[in-house]
Amino acid sequence: MSWTIAPQGASSVTLTFTEFSTDFKFDVVTVMACTDQYCTSALQLGNFSGNDVPDSQTSATGVMRILWKTDKMYTSHGWSARWDSKGSSGIRSALLGIPDGRRPMRVVVPRLGPVLVQQSAPVTSAVNTLNFTVGCQNIECAEGTTFIISGFSVASTSTIKTPFLEISGLDKRYFNERAEFDPSAHVGILKLKVAQGQIILAGSSVTFSVQLRNVAASREAITLTITGSGNETLFGLGALSFPKAIMQSPVSSLLGVPLGYRPFQLLKPHITKAIIVQTTPFTGHINTLIVTLSFNIDLMVGSRITISGLSNSGLISAPNFLSLSGGGSRLFGGSGNLEMKAGTLKLSVVDLYRKISANSDVSFRFSLFNNNSEHISTQELSITAAGSDFGYMAMNFDPIAMSSPKGRLFGVRNGFRPFNTVVPGLDVAVLSQSTISMNDDLSMANVITVTVKTNVDCLAGSRMAISGLLDQGPNIPDVLLLNGSAASVFGGSAVLDVVNGVLTFIVAEDEVLAGHSLSVLSFKLMKNLSATQLCSFNLSCG
Repeated sequence: MSWTIAPQGASSVTLTFTEFSTDFKFDVVTVMACTDQYCTSALQLGNFSGNDVPDSQTSATGVMRILWKTDKMYTSHGWSARWDSKGSSGIRSALLGIPDGRRPMRVVVPRLGPVLVQQSAPVTSAVNTLNFTVGCQNIECAEGTTFIISGFSVASTSTIKTPFLEISGLDKRYFNERAEFDPSAHVGILKLKVAQGQIILAGSSVTFSVQLRNVAASREAITLTITGSGNETLFGLGALSFPKAIMQSPVSSLLGVPLGYRPFQLLKPHITKAIIVQTTPFTGHINTLIVTLSFNIDLMVGSRITISGLSNSGLISAPNFLSLSGGGSRLFGGSGNLEMKAGTLKLSVVDLYRKISANSDVSFRFSLFNNNSEHISTQELSITAAGSDFGYMAMNFDPIAMSSPKGRLFGVRNGFRPFNTVVPGLDVAVLSQSTISMNDDLSMANVITVTVKTNVDCLAGSRMAISGLLDQGPNIPDVLLLNGSAASVFGGSAVLDVVNGVLTFIVAEDEVLAGHSLSVLSFKLMKNLSATQLCSFNLSCG
């Protein structure tokens, strides 16, 4: 609660307390001496609380303001005071907000300030709200005062056919409803006038907004300036004029755009990175796809990303509700919507407290099933995005093709490319024996040499089996030692199923059976293989 004491023509005001009892430090009376009735600037004379009656306080400016602050927790008797004033030889009251403005030859240079502007959408083609703050620094801006904001150009806004713009914002009541707008003029102007019955007080400011649509091309910021003139009927023709002032803007970034608050600092939305990699090029396997994205503008909550080209790409089944994993999955709520018929995966940024920051990578992964038949991928995957619409802007990203690393994955050419799959198999599978004699003595055993070449790289745990090794007698061991260049790949041994005649080779830990190259190994059998025995190979890579 406050009271202002400003007697007309007073040179000083004195306040005398007659009673005083308040809650110490919590219920406080503050007395200030002010330069004018609006207390544009003030000198604190004292803070008072407790039970001691303060001394009289005098404001030598002829204006005093009393502030009463209470927390309403405890009550006392309160306080009371009286005031009186002394006159001066001149009229000391303010005029148009100018202290002592009625005194002869008391003049000031009218100035505007603060004068601020910031845009809401530093994105091409978006609807852009310009938020202005205009202050009348040292004089009242009465009804009819005209402000002219200059610096607009045809290159900065696509709204060039509208001669008026609607004024909105917190203090729109101070102005006529529409402002004149002419970007085709020499300096491009926005002209607005203080409405009838309104006054912008000296030392105060008002905020208001107008909306424009940005041009379609990236561009650098422009500098806006502002001037003003008073109501001619009050001051006479040209009697009041405000010097030109440059409008200031925040220097921080907006949506990841450097200096993005400056008017018409515009950036065209662009997807700077779109990489997709598959982890399994084998048919019939679960395939995890890893996606890495980057954008040149922040994507906030509500933004949408669409990956296309997933149909007819080797998929046999998938749920509509697709789970995501990886560091960036939280941004999308851990899931996306897969539309199999259209072949699209749609993602929405749902995390209220995080965003996809401009020029920063976001990665996530999801899993699908590969088909059981070999597939050479020829269809390109593409991606597009749309920024969230906060009621003033919606930004769209042009679609681009997603890329995948070149080279082989598990020996498969272009194996990183999604749904480029092969059936793991043997291009070469040759078995030969060293003797046709039959001997139960292992020292006289038959040496079997196997030469294979796979079409893919087989990692640790992969299995190769040879069947048809029957009738090897009771003395044959279950584990056969291996020799040859590829023996170490299988840990130097293989397991023989004597009953079924199947010898299984398992790729050892940290080993790889390299594809597209010959691998040779040998082992010993007790007996020779007869011409009627049919041996077959089976390969399982994964």
